[in-house]
Amino acid sequence: MKPVPRLVRSVMRWLIRRPRRVTLSLRDGSLSRVLRDLWPTLPSGAEFAFQTRDAPHEICAVVTTQGWLLRDIERPEDGELSTVHLQKPSHGRLIPQEPDWPVECQHWRVKIAESAQRADLPKAQRLSAARQRRCHVIGVGIAKSGTRSLAGLFSRYHSAHEFEAAQTIQRITERRETVTADWLQKRDQRSGFLECDSSQLHYWYLADIVCAFPDARFILTIREPRAWLDSLINHRLARGLPPDWAALEELRFGPPSENWTGPESLLALHGRPSLDSVFSFWVLHHQAVLDTVPPERLLVLRVQQISTESSRIARFAGVPPETLTPAAAHLNPGHARFDLLERLPAGYLESKIDEHCTSLWQQMIARADDKMVAV
Repeated sequence: MKPVPRLVRSVMRWLIRRPRRVTLSLRDGSLSRVLRDLWPTLPSGAEFAFQTRDAPHEICAVVTTQGWLLRDIERPEDGELSTVHLQKPSHGRLIPQEPDWPVECQHWRVKIAESAQRADLPKAQRLSAARQRRCHVIGVGIAKSGTRSLAGLFSRYHSAHEFEAAQTIQRITERRETVTADWLQKRDQRSGFLECDSSQLHYWYLADIVCAFPDARFILTIREPRAWLDSLINHRLARGLPPDWAALEELRFGPPSENWTGPESLLALHGRPSLDSVFSFWVLHHQAVLDTVPPERLLVLRVQQISTESSRIARFAGVPPETLTPAAAHLNPGHARFDLLERLPAGYLESKIDEHCTSLWQQMIARADDKMVAV
């Protein structure tokens, strides 16, 4: 191990002993650099804090993609420095790769601004009663399969992507309270009676939401397994996960792989779960939707079809085609690429996809490409 520079050692001492006096920044690179240098000097379970002016989602991206546990972000009322509390996990390693953060953050801002200008849409108003709905579409795709794009397509309607995600995840992961028809109806009221309610989280209470809203129509957006996993990995390594989403991630895929020597050692090194666990959940999610939603109330779409087949979607939803906004779809593009899948042993990934996913994928694309289904 190369010696730690004197300046870095000094900063580390300040981080641990006087955390509120040390300011780190994503803009000048100190946030990523100092945290990476700090990792080998701390014992497992050690906690520390620092201050920053960076946005919370940017802080979360940096610290969690390196492997730290984000305990809390204290945001002062004056909007100045936030205090970030971290912990080195008891198990796990420092993840070796991370993106060029200034470039990545600039990409987020540019894409968001471009999407807003391209759509140029008025904000839809909340509704005061369910009877005011012009349509009721519920998106039930898995993460990174177009759920945000679907919400964007219905931008002229009262639409939302992952409404009340934090509260819903807490209910799912802590399992203190089950999802009931009463909770779903109250959630519907709090949302202002969404006309397009798109969320990967609907999987966890799918049967309940199908029963609670008998007139709703469901859209399952799908993505080829390899492309889906590649997007998921790049997203996680570039943007990280806040604590609540990290708990959900483990509930879906299990803990990070500890297979340090096998064909999936690269995934383990980057804190990713095994291919078996990831693809098993991919199958569970999609099969649950196909088994639970009545066929006449379900439209299956490839993610590319969200913007190319808006007329078909409009017919299914019962709205005029010209009221949908294909220009507002695909608002969650990836940028950073880590190419982990390309570096797995030749043929290994393909064998896992064939073992878990191929049969179901062929079934779903046949349905997605059948223009007569659920229209």
